[in-house]
Amino acid sequence: MCEGASAANTGGVLRLLIALVLLLASGCATQSRGTDGDLLHGRAPLGSSLVDGAAKLTDGVVNTRGDDWSSSAAMLLRSSRAYVEYDLGRRVPLGAAYVQADANDFYTLSVSDDGTHFKTLWRAQPIGEAGLQPRWAANLHGTGRYLRLEASGGDGRYSATELAVYAHAPAAFPPRFSVRNAAPAPELLRSATLVFGLALVLFLLVAAEGTQWWLSALAAAMPIYAGVRWLFALDAAWPLAPREVSLVRGVVAAVAGVAVVREVFAPASWKANRRVVIGTLAVCGVLAAACFANLGTAQYVDHEHNAPGYVHNYDMRVYYPVAKYFNELSFDGLYDASVAAYIDDDPHVSVESLRNVALRDLRSHSMVHVSDVAPRIKTVKTRFSPARWREFVGDMRYFRLNMGPHDYLGSMADHGGNATPAWFAVAHLVFARTHASNGTLLATALLDPLLMLIAFIAIWRTFGVRTMLIALIVFGANDFYMFGTDWFGSTLRADWMAYLALGACALKTQRFKLAGGLIGMSAMMRAFPLLALVGAAIPALWWLVRDTSRRRALPRWRDILREQRPIVEVAGGALVVAVGMFALSSIMFSPGAWVSWLQKVSVLDASPHLNHISLRGLVAGSGLAEARLLRERLPIFIAGILVFSTLVVVAARRRPLHQAALLGLPLVPVLFNPANYYSHLVFLYPLLAVKLSTRGERHLSRPVSRRDAGIWVLWLGVCAAQYGTVLVHDVGLHFDLATALLFLALATMLLMLVVPEADAVVVAGSGAEPERAGVPAQLEPRTDDSGATGDC
Repeated sequence: MCEGASAANTGGVLRLLIALVLLLASGCATQSRGTDGDLLHGRAPLGSSLVDGAAKLTDGVVNTRGDDWSSSAAMLLRSSRAYVEYDLGRRVPLGAAYVQADANDFYTLSVSDDGTHFKTLWRAQPIGEAGLQPRWAANLHGTGRYLRLEASGGDGRYSATELAVYAHAPAAFPPRFSVRNAAPAPELLRSATLVFGLALVLFLLVAAEGTQWWLSALAAAMPIYAGVRWLFALDAAWPLAPREVSLVRGVVAAVAGVAVVREVFAPASWKANRRVVIGTLAVCGVLAAACFANLGTAQYVDHEHNAPGYVHNYDMRVYYPVAKYFNELSFDGLYDASVAAYIDDDPHVSVESLRNVALRDLRSHSMVHVSDVAPRIKTVKTRFSPARWREFVGDMRYFRLNMGPHDYLGSMADHGGNATPAWFAVAHLVFARTHASNGTLLATALLDPLLMLIAFIAIWRTFGVRTMLIALIVFGANDFYMFGTDWFGSTLRADWMAYLALGACALKTQRFKLAGGLIGMSAMMRAFPLLALVGAAIPALWWLVRDTSRRRALPRWRDILREQRPIVEVAGGALVVAVGMFALSSIMFSPGAWVSWLQKVSVLDASPHLNHISLRGLVAGSGLAEARLLRERLPIFIAGILVFSTLVVVAARRRPLHQAALLGLPLVPVLFNPANYYSHLVFLYPLLAVKLSTRGERHLSRPVSRRDAGIWVLWLGVCAAQYGTVLVHDVGLHFDLATALLFLALATMLLMLVVPEADAVVVAGSGAEPERAGVPAQLEPRTDDSGATGDC
């Protein structure tokens, strides 16, 4: 009995051991089916270029089919010039190969005997499915010692998870590899971004005045660690997609908003550590500025060199030639000449072969075809001398090769150059002796960051470091301009904003003539900033109305000069610059250039546009029915103009000149129909805040009043909320939401400024600073956050 039981138990154990061995053998066999005979399995690369994660390519593990191309488990090839090479140790026959790689690209496997001269062994073709997909070949005929893998074509986003090469195709082919599930790198980056933002917020909350040093150090370790993890995730997800950049914008804006609330609104018993607040704002400011440059990711493709491109050629293919050849092209000849230059430069192209290509008629702004304007295309070169035409053809050759013929022709649906003749005069001086090239346009594209750097330094010295950092964050983190139009990589597209910011600084420091000249320069570049001068005049006009009502007579000129000299000097400075720029542009081109410009912008302003953000768009949309809807809703539109104009006048009537000038800017989208990128000027609204003294009474210890902090938080909140609009891929709906968000924020800000505030009472006088809660302005020295005099 016992012996039988023992035998049965022994048999059971043996059966269990046999089953376990078979299971392990089965598992090993399953795992080794792909790697058995694989000449590359486990090999480290001999060399590589522009490749990340090369070790993942020969580890015997593949991703689930259809995984995102940017999977964290994939090897990334940064461009078509990227490659990875392997040394097989000796010359061997090569009969089969397998690769799992992104589906819509070509992957070329080359072989060499000497490691220098390679010839193609196999080219894996794109397939119709999405994501990471396998390709294989079992009938290769080649020998060699060295192997190289490269990628090309497709969408320029290249990755591979596994490369296997065999002397002969194994019995089970295509091979089966172990499969792993790995999150896409963009998803990991988004997670790391959110964790980094949370770590910064926790640091702000924990690090209070009086907190023990070890606790502050422990709290500081959180954002440092999270920041390092974020940098690794950033590198793994490179090149970045717009969504990831937009999330960084939203997070840094949200963190900055928490920093402001923490410092201004926290109770005295939980007072914020000011150094921590400023340090956090500085980190957010640097990241926001980097976001304006798309965190360094190239947004364009240089088709000539099959590489990422940093020059904004969709913008510069318009503004460079018009600026350089304005006397020949004016505002109406660019697209006719672009087609004619293509025909002259390429013998395989003719008017007939391009007859169905669509382009915008820059005289009427309607879309036509090449066949419709063929006579103009044939005669446009008569505007040029032979030498100038050859030079123009050479410049346009650069744009055509760089953009590719498809995008070069497709970009002719744009509305052409809309800047003023004064802007084109300045740009002509920059471009006149240059030739279009990557080097030229990358060098001139540095002018915008330089001008903005000067502007932010001036804001720092004038308004203090906090105000500058908030303005910098709003500048880089707002998304009004990003969806559809991004200025980075263009030349002199942000110049008017820099002049406007410098003008506000000059008004704050009571350099009124200089301020007028700077704001006048901004207005001569892009016209819309003229409303800043209108805003600056509101306090003087308010005084004039009240004085005339009291005296029952207009004041004498002498009285106006005595009481309102600042605005007179501002107007004088603006007039001098306006006359000078008008004269310069008229001499360089002709006075008729201004007439042509007025005709062009009148047609442009009256037409519906998908990416315009304005009261008109808010009321009537941006579709083809805009004109009809505007007529039907005209009372609503007029009421909107009256309400916003009244709020601006009431808010600005007793303000210092720099605030009044800034308060004129909300009228830009109210009275006109500007494109989305003009909404970028919202970064100037944080300058409305008045810095309180850091000395004296306890209730004045916060840096700004609660209302002014509310304005900061408002615009930072707008930047954070815009991440939601970026997720909307219906472009029309996207801009509808952006328009609604802008006008909601503008109305909120104006209402906040109209309602009197207890801790920052504003007094009359166009040049005076406000009194603050019982502290006379003349007794309260303004200092920046480092203790230095603010009005330098």
